Amino acid sequence: MSVGAAGRDSTLLRAPACCVLVHVFFCATWVFGQTEPESAQAASDAGVAMAAPAEPVIWVGQRFPFSIDLLAVGAFSGTPAFDLPDIPAAILMKSAERPSLSTRRLKGQTYVVQSHSFSLFVQRAGRITVPSINVRFASAPQFGAEPAEHELATEAFTLEIKAPPGWRPGEQIVCASELEVSENWSPVPSAARVGAAFTREVTLRAKDVPAMLLPSLPRHDVDGLGVYPKEPSLGDEQQRGKFTGQRTEQLTYVCERPGRFVIPAVAFRWWDPSDESWKERRLDEVVLDVRPSTAGLAGMSSPESTISDMTGGYWWKVLTCMVVLAAGAYCLALWWLRRSRETQQPGHLSERTLFARAKAACRTGDPREAYQAITLWLPQWGLQTSSVGDNCGVAAAEFTGALKSLQHAIVVGRAPWDGRDLARRIAAMRRQLMRRRQHSRKLLPALNECHPAGFDSTSR
Repeated sequence: MSVGAAGRDSTLLRAPACCVLVHVFFCATWVFGQTEPESAQAASDAGVAMAAPAEPVIWVGQRFPFSIDLLAVGAFSGTPAFDLPDIPAAILMKSAERPSLSTRRLKGQTYVVQSHSFSLFVQRAGRITVPSINVRFASAPQFGAEPAEHELATEAFTLEIKAPPGWRPGEQIVCASELEVSENWSPVPSAARVGAAFTREVTLRAKDVPAMLLPSLPRHDVDGLGVYPKEPSLGDEQQRGKFTGQRTEQLTYVCERPGRFVIPAVAFRWWDPSDESWKERRLDEVVLDVRPSTAGLAGMSSPESTISDMTGGYWWKVLTCMVVLAAGAYCLALWWLRRSRETQQPGHLSERTLFARAKAACRTGDPREAYQAITLWLPQWGLQTSSVGDNCGVAAAEFTGALKSLQHAIVVGRAPWDGRDLARRIAAMRRQLMRRRQHSRKLLPALNECHPAGFDSTSR
Protein backbone atom coordinates (compact mmCIF):
# COMPACT_ATOMS: atom_id res chain seq x y z
CA MET A 1 0.00 0.00 0.00
CA SER A 2 1.40 3.41 -0.94
CA VAL A 3 0.58 6.95 0.10
CA GLY A 4 0.70 10.05 -2.12
CA ALA A 5 -0.36 13.70 -1.99
CA ALA A 6 -3.03 14.81 -4.41
CA GLY A 7 -3.81 18.47 -3.68
CA ARG A 8 -4.59 21.27 -1.22
CA ASP A 9 -7.69 23.31 -0.39
CA SER A 10 -8.43 26.33 1.79
CA THR A 11 -11.34 26.96 4.19
CA LEU A 12 -12.30 28.84 7.37
CA LEU A 13 -11.74 27.98 11.03
CA ARG A 14 -14.20 28.84 13.75
CA ALA A 15 -12.46 29.36 17.05
CA PRO A 16 -13.65 26.66 19.47
CA ALA A 17 -14.98 27.62 22.88
CA CYS A 18 -14.99 31.29 21.80
CA CYS A 19 -17.94 33.28 20.64
CA VAL A 20 -15.74 35.29 18.28
CA LEU A 21 -15.28 34.05 14.71
CA VAL A 22 -11.71 34.28 13.54
CA HIS A 23 -10.98 33.82 9.84
CA VAL A 24 -7.77 31.88 9.24
CA PHE A 25 -6.49 29.81 6.35
CA PHE A 26 -6.47 26.03 6.45
CA CYS A 27 -4.28 23.56 4.64
CA ALA A 28 -6.22 20.42 3.67
CA THR A 29 -4.01 17.52 2.62
CA TRP A 30 -5.61 14.73 0.59
CA VAL A 31 -3.87 11.37 0.82
CA PHE A 32 -4.80 8.53 -1.54
CA GLY A 33 -3.97 4.84 -1.23
CA GLN A 34 -3.63 2.15 -3.83
CA THR A 35 -3.96 -1.62 -3.40
CA GLU A 36 -1.95 -2.59 -6.46
CA PRO A 37 1.14 -0.54 -7.48
CA GLU A 38 0.73 -1.40 -11.17
CA SER A 39 -2.90 -0.18 -11.28
CA ALA A 40 -3.12 3.58 -11.90
CA GLN A 41 -6.92 3.55 -11.52
CA ALA A 42 -6.69 2.06 -8.02
CA ALA A 43 -4.62 5.02 -6.81
CA SER A 44 -7.72 7.22 -6.49
CA ASP A 45 -10.14 4.65 -5.03
CA ALA A 46 -9.79 6.03 -1.46
CA GLY A 47 -8.28 8.96 0.40
CA VAL A 48 -8.07 10.78 3.74
CA ALA A 49 -8.00 14.51 4.46
CA MET A 50 -7.70 16.70 7.56
CA ALA A 51 -8.08 20.48 7.85
CA ALA A 52 -5.46 22.11 10.11
CA PRO A 53 -4.91 25.84 10.72
CA ALA A 54 -1.73 27.33 9.18
CA GLU A 55 -0.59 29.18 12.32
CA PRO A 56 -3.33 28.86 14.97
CA VAL A 57 -3.03 30.24 18.49
CA ILE A 58 -5.37 28.86 21.16
CA TRP A 59 -5.52 29.05 24.96
CA VAL A 60 -4.53 26.43 27.51
CA GLY A 61 -7.55 24.17 28.08
CA GLN A 62 -9.47 25.51 25.10
CA ARG A 63 -11.24 23.07 22.84
CA PHE A 64 -9.68 22.76 19.37
CA PRO A 65 -12.10 20.92 17.03
CA PHE A 66 -11.06 19.42 13.73
CA SER A 67 -12.36 16.74 11.38
CA ILE A 68 -10.89 13.88 9.38
CA ASP A 69 -12.59 13.16 6.05
CA LEU A 70 -12.49 9.69 4.53
CA LEU A 71 -13.04 9.51 0.76
CA ALA A 72 -14.02 6.43 -1.22
CA VAL A 73 -15.29 5.60 -4.66
CA GLY A 74 -18.54 3.67 -4.28
CA ALA A 75 -19.71 2.84 -0.74
CA PHE A 76 -18.05 2.39 2.65
CA SER A 77 -18.02 -1.04 4.28
CA GLY A 78 -17.80 -1.54 8.03
CA THR A 79 -16.64 0.94 10.67
CA PRO A 80 -13.39 2.89 10.31
CA ALA A 81 -10.67 2.51 12.97
CA PHE A 82 -8.53 5.45 14.10
CA ASP A 83 -5.21 5.01 15.94
CA LEU A 84 -5.18 8.12 18.14
CA PRO A 85 -1.67 9.09 19.31
CA ASP A 86 -0.71 9.83 22.91
CA ILE A 87 0.08 13.54 23.26
CA PRO A 88 1.76 14.71 26.52
CA ALA A 89 -0.40 17.08 28.62
CA ALA A 90 -3.24 16.83 26.10
CA ILE A 91 -6.49 14.93 25.57
CA LEU A 92 -7.54 13.88 22.06
CA MET A 93 -11.15 12.70 21.80
CA LYS A 94 -13.29 11.42 18.94
CA SER A 95 -16.87 12.60 18.81
CA ALA A 96 -19.49 9.99 19.72
CA GLU A 97 -21.82 11.31 17.03
CA ARG A 98 -22.27 9.48 13.77
CA PRO A 99 -20.12 10.81 10.90
CA SER A 100 -21.73 13.08 8.34
CA LEU A 101 -21.95 11.89 4.72
CA SER A 102 -21.50 13.95 1.57
CA THR A 103 -20.02 13.71 -1.92
CA ARG A 104 -17.04 15.50 -3.41
CA ARG A 105 -15.67 15.65 -6.94
CA LEU A 106 -11.89 15.77 -7.36
CA LYS A 107 -9.99 15.58 -10.67
CA GLY A 108 -13.03 14.29 -12.51
CA GLN A 109 -13.75 11.55 -9.91
CA THR A 110 -16.78 11.61 -7.54
CA TYR A 111 -16.11 10.46 -3.97
CA VAL A 112 -18.37 9.57 -1.07
CA VAL A 113 -17.08 11.43 2.02
CA GLN A 114 -17.35 10.41 5.68
CA SER A 115 -16.52 13.32 8.00
CA HIS A 116 -15.45 12.35 11.57
CA SER A 117 -15.19 15.03 14.30
CA PHE A 118 -12.40 15.23 16.91
CA SER A 119 -11.58 17.54 19.84
CA LEU A 120 -8.16 18.37 21.30
CA PHE A 121 -7.62 19.85 24.78
CA VAL A 122 -4.08 20.95 25.73
CA GLN A 123 -3.12 21.64 29.36
CA ARG A 124 0.29 23.28 28.84
CA ALA A 125 1.58 26.36 27.10
CA GLY A 126 3.95 26.47 24.14
CA ARG A 127 4.24 24.74 20.81
CA ILE A 128 2.70 21.27 20.50
CA THR A 129 2.81 18.85 17.59
CA VAL A 130 -0.11 16.54 16.81
CA PRO A 131 1.37 13.42 15.15
CA SER A 132 -0.15 11.79 12.11
CA ILE A 133 -3.25 9.71 12.75
CA ASN A 134 -3.49 6.27 11.13
CA VAL A 135 -6.90 5.21 9.85
CA ARG A 136 -8.15 1.90 8.47
CA PHE A 137 -11.37 1.47 6.51
CA ALA A 138 -12.91 -0.52 3.65
CA SER A 139 -14.93 0.43 0.59
CA ALA A 140 -16.51 -1.29 -2.42
CA PRO A 141 -16.30 0.47 -5.81
CA GLN A 142 -19.74 -0.81 -6.78
CA PHE A 143 -22.68 -2.76 -5.36
CA GLY A 144 -21.91 -6.46 -4.89
CA ALA A 145 -18.15 -6.01 -5.35
CA GLU A 146 -15.63 -7.29 -2.80
CA PRO A 147 -14.69 -4.48 -0.35
CA ALA A 148 -11.08 -3.28 -0.51
CA GLU A 149 -9.10 -2.52 2.65
CA HIS A 150 -7.37 0.87 2.96
CA GLU A 151 -4.80 1.98 5.53
CA LEU A 152 -3.89 5.67 5.31
CA ALA A 153 -2.50 8.41 7.56
CA THR A 154 -3.04 12.14 8.02
CA GLU A 155 -0.18 14.61 8.13
CA ALA A 156 1.09 15.96 11.46
CA PHE A 157 0.39 19.58 12.37
CA THR A 158 1.57 22.06 15.00
CA LEU A 159 -0.38 24.28 17.42
CA GLU A 160 0.73 27.29 19.44
CA ILE A 161 -0.83 27.22 22.93
CA LYS A 162 -1.07 30.50 24.83
CA ALA A 163 -1.22 30.72 28.65
CA PRO A 164 -3.72 33.10 30.33
CA PRO A 165 -2.14 35.75 32.57
CA GLY A 166 -1.76 34.56 36.16
CA TRP A 167 -1.89 30.89 35.19
CA ARG A 168 0.49 28.67 37.13
CA PRO A 169 2.16 25.83 35.18
CA GLY A 170 0.64 22.51 36.17
CA GLU A 171 -2.66 24.11 37.21
CA GLN A 172 -5.68 22.49 35.56
CA ILE A 173 -7.58 25.22 33.78
CA VAL A 174 -11.18 25.41 32.62
CA CYS A 175 -11.44 27.42 29.42
CA ALA A 176 -15.08 28.22 28.61
CA SER A 177 -17.41 31.12 28.05
CA GLU A 178 -19.51 30.07 31.05
CA LEU A 179 -19.27 27.69 34.03
CA GLU A 180 -22.56 26.71 35.66
CA VAL A 181 -22.35 25.78 39.35
CA SER A 182 -25.36 24.47 41.29
CA GLU A 183 -25.57 23.28 44.88
CA ASN A 184 -28.16 21.21 46.74
CA TRP A 185 -28.29 20.20 50.43
CA SER A 186 -30.38 17.34 51.80
CA PRO A 187 -31.63 18.23 54.34
CA VAL A 188 -31.10 21.98 54.41
CA PRO A 189 -28.39 22.82 57.01
CA SER A 190 -29.94 23.97 60.28
CA ALA A 191 -29.66 23.33 64.01
CA ALA A 192 -28.84 19.64 64.44
CA ARG A 193 -27.99 17.05 67.06
CA VAL A 194 -25.07 14.68 67.30
CA GLY A 195 -25.47 11.87 64.75
CA ALA A 196 -27.32 13.97 62.16
CA ALA A 197 -26.10 13.75 58.54
CA PHE A 198 -26.22 16.33 55.73
CA THR A 199 -25.53 15.54 52.05
CA ARG A 200 -24.09 18.23 49.79
CA GLU A 201 -24.40 17.79 46.02
CA VAL A 202 -22.51 20.12 43.69
CA THR A 203 -22.86 20.02 39.88
CA LEU A 204 -20.50 21.76 37.44
CA ARG A 205 -21.47 22.19 33.80
CA ALA A 206 -19.57 23.90 30.96
CA LYS A 207 -19.66 23.99 27.17
CA ASP A 208 -16.66 22.83 25.16
CA VAL A 209 -15.05 21.26 28.25
CA PRO A 210 -14.98 17.48 28.90
CA ALA A 211 -16.21 16.33 32.31
CA MET A 212 -12.77 14.94 33.21
CA LEU A 213 -11.30 18.48 33.03
CA LEU A 214 -13.88 20.08 35.32
CA PRO A 215 -12.51 20.79 38.82
CA SER A 216 -13.36 18.51 41.73
CA LEU A 217 -15.18 19.65 44.85
CA PRO A 218 -12.61 20.42 47.60
CA ARG A 219 -12.91 18.25 50.70
CA HIS A 220 -12.36 20.38 53.80
CA ASP A 221 -11.65 18.38 56.94
CA VAL A 222 -13.54 19.97 59.84
CA ASP A 223 -12.79 18.68 63.33
CA GLY A 224 -16.06 17.36 64.74
CA LEU A 225 -17.59 16.54 61.35
CA GLY A 226 -17.08 13.27 59.51
CA VAL A 227 -16.75 13.79 55.74
CA TYR A 228 -17.68 10.92 53.41
CA PRO A 229 -17.30 11.52 49.65
CA LYS A 230 -19.16 9.62 46.94
CA GLU A 231 -17.66 8.62 43.60
CA PRO A 232 -18.16 11.56 41.19
CA SER A 233 -20.52 11.23 38.24
CA LEU A 234 -19.04 12.34 34.89
CA GLY A 235 -20.93 12.82 31.65
CA ASP A 236 -20.27 14.38 28.23
CA GLU A 237 -23.12 15.47 25.95
CA GLN A 238 -22.40 15.68 22.22
CA GLN A 239 -25.19 16.81 19.94
CA ARG A 240 -24.92 18.40 16.50
CA GLY A 241 -21.37 19.55 17.04
CA LYS A 242 -22.06 20.99 20.50
CA PHE A 243 -19.94 19.59 23.33
CA THR A 244 -20.96 19.92 27.02
CA GLY A 245 -19.31 18.35 30.07
CA GLN A 246 -20.96 17.79 33.46
CA ARG A 247 -19.48 16.69 36.79
CA THR A 248 -21.56 15.91 39.89
CA GLU A 249 -20.09 15.24 43.33
CA GLN A 250 -21.57 14.43 46.73
CA LEU A 251 -20.14 14.90 50.21
CA THR A 252 -21.93 13.67 53.33
CA TYR A 253 -21.18 15.44 56.62
CA VAL A 254 -21.95 13.58 59.88
CA CYS A 255 -22.12 15.50 63.16
CA GLU A 256 -19.78 13.69 65.57
CA ARG A 257 -19.86 15.99 68.62
CA PRO A 258 -21.63 19.13 69.88
CA GLY A 259 -20.33 22.53 68.83
CA ARG A 260 -20.37 25.17 66.13
CA PHE A 261 -18.74 24.08 62.86
CA VAL A 262 -18.00 26.09 59.72
CA ILE A 263 -17.65 24.44 56.31
CA PRO A 264 -15.47 26.88 54.31
CA ALA A 265 -16.62 28.59 51.14
CA VAL A 266 -15.61 27.10 47.79
CA ALA A 267 -14.52 29.09 44.72
CA PHE A 268 -14.44 27.78 41.14
CA ARG A 269 -12.63 29.96 38.59
CA TRP A 270 -12.31 29.65 34.82
CA TRP A 271 -10.80 31.51 31.89
CA ASP A 272 -13.24 33.09 29.46
CA PRO A 273 -11.53 33.34 26.05
CA SER A 274 -14.30 35.51 24.60
CA ASP A 275 -13.21 38.53 26.64
CA GLU A 276 -9.84 37.13 27.85
CA SER A 277 -10.59 37.40 31.57
CA TRP A 278 -10.76 35.23 34.70
CA LYS A 279 -14.21 34.62 36.18
CA GLU A 280 -15.35 32.97 39.40
CA ARG A 281 -18.31 31.23 41.01
CA ARG A 282 -18.47 30.93 44.81
CA LEU A 283 -20.39 28.65 47.15
CA ASP A 284 -20.89 30.36 50.51
CA GLU A 285 -19.67 28.88 53.77
CA VAL A 286 -22.10 26.75 55.76
CA VAL A 287 -22.46 26.91 59.56
CA LEU A 288 -23.75 23.94 61.57
CA ASP A 289 -24.80 24.35 65.22
CA VAL A 290 -24.74 20.85 66.71
CA ARG A 291 -26.39 20.11 70.05
CA PRO A 292 -26.04 16.97 72.17
CA SER A 293 -28.25 14.04 71.20
CA THR A 294 -31.44 13.24 73.10
CA ALA A 295 -29.73 10.25 74.73
CA GLY A 296 -26.89 12.47 75.91
CA LEU A 297 -29.29 14.97 77.49
CA ALA A 298 -31.07 12.16 79.33
CA GLY A 299 -27.73 10.93 80.65
CA MET A 300 -26.99 14.37 82.14
CA SER A 301 -30.27 14.62 84.09
CA SER A 302 -30.27 14.81 87.87
CA PRO A 303 -30.75 11.73 90.11
CA GLU A 304 -34.03 13.13 91.44
CA SER A 305 -35.50 13.50 87.95
CA THR A 306 -34.23 10.03 86.97
CA ILE A 307 -35.98 8.42 89.97
CA SER A 308 -39.15 10.38 89.21
CA ASP A 309 -39.12 9.17 85.61
CA MET A 310 -38.64 5.55 86.68
CA THR A 311 -41.61 5.71 89.05
CA GLY A 312 -43.81 7.52 86.54
CA GLY A 313 -46.25 6.08 84.05
CA TYR A 314 -43.70 6.04 81.25
CA TRP A 315 -41.79 3.07 82.65
CA TRP A 316 -45.00 1.17 83.32
CA LYS A 317 -45.83 1.49 79.64
CA VAL A 318 -42.37 0.24 78.70
CA LEU A 319 -42.69 -2.72 81.11
CA THR A 320 -46.12 -3.60 79.71
CA CYS A 321 -44.79 -3.58 76.15
CA MET A 322 -41.90 -5.82 77.17
CA VAL A 323 -44.26 -8.35 78.80
CA VAL A 324 -46.52 -8.42 75.74
CA LEU A 325 -43.55 -8.90 73.43
CA ALA A 326 -42.18 -11.71 75.61
CA ALA A 327 -45.55 -13.48 75.65
CA GLY A 328 -45.85 -13.12 71.90
CA ALA A 329 -42.35 -14.50 71.40
CA TYR A 330 -43.15 -17.49 73.65
CA CYS A 331 -46.34 -18.30 71.71
CA LEU A 332 -44.51 -17.93 68.44
CA ALA A 333 -41.78 -20.31 69.64
CA LEU A 334 -44.37 -22.93 70.65
CA TRP A 335 -46.10 -22.65 67.27
CA TRP A 336 -42.82 -22.93 65.42
CA LEU A 337 -41.78 -25.98 67.44
CA ARG A 338 -45.09 -27.72 66.73
CA ARG A 339 -44.89 -26.79 63.07
CA SER A 340 -41.33 -28.10 62.82
CA ARG A 341 -42.31 -31.42 64.38
CA GLU A 342 -45.22 -31.81 62.00
CA THR A 343 -43.02 -31.01 59.02
CA GLN A 344 -40.09 -33.20 59.98
CA GLN A 345 -42.07 -36.21 61.35
CA PRO A 346 -44.95 -37.01 58.97
CA GLY A 347 -45.67 -40.23 60.89
CA HIS A 348 -46.89 -38.22 63.92
CA LEU A 349 -49.28 -35.96 62.00
CA SER A 350 -52.98 -36.15 62.77
CA GLU A 351 -55.51 -37.62 60.38
CA ARG A 352 -57.03 -34.16 59.90
CA THR A 353 -53.65 -32.69 58.85
CA LEU A 354 -52.88 -35.53 56.45
CA PHE A 355 -56.37 -35.25 54.91
CA ALA A 356 -55.92 -31.49 54.36
CA ARG A 357 -52.53 -32.10 52.75
CA ALA A 358 -54.00 -34.74 50.44
CA LYS A 359 -56.75 -32.37 49.25
CA ALA A 360 -54.27 -29.53 48.76
CA ALA A 361 -51.93 -31.80 46.81
CA CYS A 362 -54.74 -32.77 44.46
CA ARG A 363 -55.38 -29.10 43.65
CA THR A 364 -51.72 -28.45 42.75
CA GLY A 365 -52.03 -30.40 39.49
CA ASP A 366 -49.00 -32.58 40.29
CA PRO A 367 -50.08 -36.27 40.16
CA ARG A 368 -46.98 -37.58 41.94
CA GLU A 369 -47.36 -35.17 44.86
CA ALA A 370 -51.06 -36.04 45.15
CA TYR A 371 -50.40 -39.81 45.13
CA GLN A 372 -47.75 -39.50 47.82
CA ALA A 373 -50.07 -37.43 50.07
CA ILE A 374 -52.92 -39.94 49.64
CA THR A 375 -50.67 -42.90 50.53
CA LEU A 376 -49.81 -41.11 53.80
CA TRP A 377 -53.48 -40.41 54.64
CA LEU A 378 -55.10 -43.80 53.92
CA PRO A 379 -53.18 -45.76 56.65
CA GLN A 380 -54.87 -43.50 59.25
CA TRP A 381 -58.02 -45.50 58.44
CA GLY A 382 -56.23 -48.84 58.15
CA LEU A 383 -56.48 -48.78 54.35
CA GLN A 384 -54.07 -49.08 51.44
CA THR A 385 -54.41 -47.87 47.87
CA SER A 386 -54.96 -51.46 46.73
CA SER A 387 -57.76 -52.32 49.23
CA VAL A 388 -60.00 -49.26 49.35
CA GLY A 389 -62.83 -50.67 47.26
CA ASP A 390 -63.37 -53.64 49.59
CA ASN A 391 -64.63 -51.62 52.57
CA CYS A 392 -66.73 -48.52 51.91
CA GLY A 393 -69.39 -49.06 49.29
CA VAL A 394 -70.24 -46.53 46.57
CA ALA A 395 -67.94 -43.71 47.77
CA ALA A 396 -65.04 -46.12 47.90
CA ALA A 397 -65.77 -47.36 44.38
CA GLU A 398 -65.81 -43.82 43.01
CA PHE A 399 -62.63 -42.97 44.93
CA THR A 400 -60.97 -46.13 43.58
CA GLY A 401 -61.83 -45.11 40.00
CA ALA A 402 -60.38 -41.65 40.51
CA LEU A 403 -57.29 -43.19 42.14
CA LYS A 404 -56.74 -45.44 39.12
CA SER A 405 -56.94 -42.38 36.86
CA LEU A 406 -54.28 -40.75 39.05
CA GLN A 407 -52.03 -43.81 38.74
CA HIS A 408 -52.52 -43.81 34.97
CA ALA A 409 -51.55 -40.12 34.81
CA ILE A 410 -48.34 -40.89 36.69
CA VAL A 411 -47.45 -43.78 34.39
CA VAL A 412 -48.13 -42.09 31.05
CA GLY A 413 -46.93 -38.67 32.24
CA ARG A 414 -50.10 -36.88 31.12
CA ALA A 415 -49.96 -33.12 31.57
CA PRO A 416 -51.76 -31.11 32.68
CA TRP A 417 -53.56 -33.25 35.24
CA ASP A 418 -56.72 -31.92 36.97
CA GLY A 419 -57.06 -33.27 40.52
CA ARG A 420 -60.17 -31.36 41.58
CA ASP A 421 -62.45 -34.42 41.00
CA LEU A 422 -60.11 -36.59 43.07
CA ALA A 423 -60.22 -34.01 45.90
CA ARG A 424 -64.03 -34.27 45.93
CA ARG A 425 -63.83 -38.10 45.98
CA ILE A 426 -61.42 -37.98 48.91
CA ALA A 427 -63.81 -35.74 50.87
CA ALA A 428 -66.77 -38.08 50.17
CA MET A 429 -64.66 -41.09 51.12
CA ARG A 430 -63.70 -39.49 54.43
CA ARG A 431 -67.33 -38.62 55.27
CA GLN A 432 -68.37 -42.26 54.73
CA LEU A 433 -65.46 -43.53 56.84
CA MET A 434 -66.39 -41.17 59.68
CA ARG A 435 -70.05 -42.29 59.56
CA ARG A 436 -68.95 -45.93 59.76
CA ARG A 437 -66.75 -45.13 62.75
CA GLN A 438 -69.59 -43.37 64.60
CA HIS A 439 -71.99 -46.24 63.78
CA SER A 440 -69.58 -48.85 65.13
CA ARG A 441 -69.17 -46.92 68.39
CA LYS A 442 -72.93 -46.90 68.91
CA LEU A 443 -73.30 -50.59 68.01
CA LEU A 444 -70.73 -52.00 70.44
CA PRO A 445 -72.61 -51.11 73.71
CA ALA A 446 -75.87 -52.63 72.30
CA LEU A 447 -74.09 -55.89 71.52
CA ASN A 448 -72.68 -56.01 75.06
CA GLU A 449 -76.19 -55.63 76.55
CA CYS A 450 -77.45 -58.69 74.57
CA HIS A 451 -74.85 -60.98 76.18
CA PRO A 452 -75.27 -61.41 79.94
CA ALA A 453 -72.27 -62.05 82.09
CA GLY A 454 -70.92 -65.55 81.72
CA PHE A 455 -72.53 -66.03 78.31
CA ASP A 456 -70.16 -67.69 75.90
CA SER A 457 -70.82 -66.45 72.41
CA THR A 458 -68.96 -69.40 70.94
CA SER A 459 -71.18 -72.02 72.56
CA ARG A 460 -73.91 -73.54 70.48
